[in-house]
Amino acid sequence: MQTDCHAHTNASYCADPQMLPELYTAAIERRGKGGKAVITDHSMALYFPREVAWKWSYMTDSRIFDAHREAGNAKFSAHLEELGKFASQGIVTGLETEMMHDGRFDFDPALRSKFDVLVGSVHWLPENKDSCGDAGLITRRWLAHTLQLIDSGIDILGHPFRWLAGHTPAVDPALIKIVVAHAKAAGVAIELNSHYKISTDAEMLRQALAQGATVAFSTDSHRPDEILDFSYHESLLASLSLKESDFKVFSR
Repeated sequence: MQTDCHAHTNASYCADPQMLPELYTAAIERRGKGGKAVITDHSMALYFPREVAWKWSYMTDSRIFDAHREAGNAKFSAHLEELGKFASQGIVTGLETEMMHDGRFDFDPALRSKFDVLVGSVHWLPENKDSCGDAGLITRRWLAHTLQLIDSGIDILGHPFRWLAGHTPAVDPALIKIVVAHAKAAGVAIELNSHYKISTDAEMLRQALAQGATVAFSTDSHRPDEILDFSYHESLLASLSLKESDFKVFSR
């Protein structure tokens, strides 16, 4: 596995403070195989102060994003410029984003041409186990949001079933089939994520193989020990008697 498609630096609020780009370049050099790391820090951390970001209010009131757009653009542009210094050492520029209630991302689309990979993820929805507790409603809302996210122009669907698995008793395999099929039709890669190891991962891989969908292998690194560690991916593939070359693999 040559490319880690989703990884974080300390520009993301949830990452360890020592997570600098230099940790990735050192790990790439140690591998000695032409590896790459796509740095996809959270747009919510680049556009909002910490206290605003973790409230998630901007997801249902996008005027909050509009109020922070200019400052966020400056911070994001500086971040991309800093990452660009490491391009010759295997660092690829990216972003992990959410979709707000009005269908917009929480970053300025005018900056999309300035980075290479866009990961779209579900991190928060207003209908959740704490706000309503209705598993059917939560599932329907999540599915509608996820399909819209797939159709929005992202490259990778980040940890596709993690949020749903955390808010409902179980994920119906039929939903996995639907999401994988939709991603394939849209040309979006389905991510196998080792930061969040969940029970749907095996069935997701089976569906990706059966349907010919593209898979992105990602560590979603938040800590130094996770950087370029593909041991989970390798062990899961081995347990299913599969190998990386069986799949269409996302790469940049």
